[in-house]
Amino acid sequence: MSKAGKVILIVLSIVFAFIFGAFLFVGALWNGTFNFLLPKEIATYQSPDGEYSLVFEQMGDPAWPFGPTDVRLTLKNNNGKIIERVSTQLSDDGTNASENNIASISWNDDEVVVVLRASEMKDKEVSIAYNSRNNLPKIINGEGLSKDKADAIISVEQGYYNSHLPLFATKIELIENKEDYLLYRVYYFPFGNIERSYTRDPDGNWIFNLEKPLF
Repeated sequence: MSKAGKVILIVLSIVFAFIFGAFLFVGALWNGTFNFLLPKEIATYQSPDGEYSLVFEQMGDPAWPFGPTDVRLTLKNNNGKIIERVSTQLSDDGTNASENNIASISWNDDEVVVVLRASEMKDKEVSIAYNSRNNLPKIINGEGLSKDKADAIISVEQGYYNSHLPLFATKIELIENKEDYLLYRVYYFPFGNIERSYTRDPDGNWIFNLEKPLF
């Protein structure tokens, strides 16, 4: 090959590498910038007794070019109230989710068990309880917290913020843990948090006080 031919080959190789790199960059940029994980409902399944429904959704687009697909399972009661949401991923060669990814659904006495299937992963089992402590806010750093205090806090914070502002308590972070004084932060879905204390007064009674409101 002549010297000029070698130069042309090198130049073409550089141009091809540049174009291919730009293609990968634009694809990654598009996936990271414009894929906002918007939910796309794939299917809804009803329990045999009609008491519950399970919604299967894809969140956004699969990671480009052959990455995982974000999906979500939402269990609702017959009034449409959300009991629990579980997010996970499918490894399916970058394809969109479909009903084919639901291998089986078992409506048991106290929970629904879903088996997810995809081409590049082992079957994944997801269990969602109808009514259990899985649906209560979780204390994420409760080491050293007695069970009676933990139960008292969860009993106060479970459920919605109030009837006019349906923010759902998802987790509780312990800030201070003293013998006669507790301070913790409650995180709500989809936004916001409060801080509340749990204090023993001189008469030995434990009292809750709101220390930091939502707004």
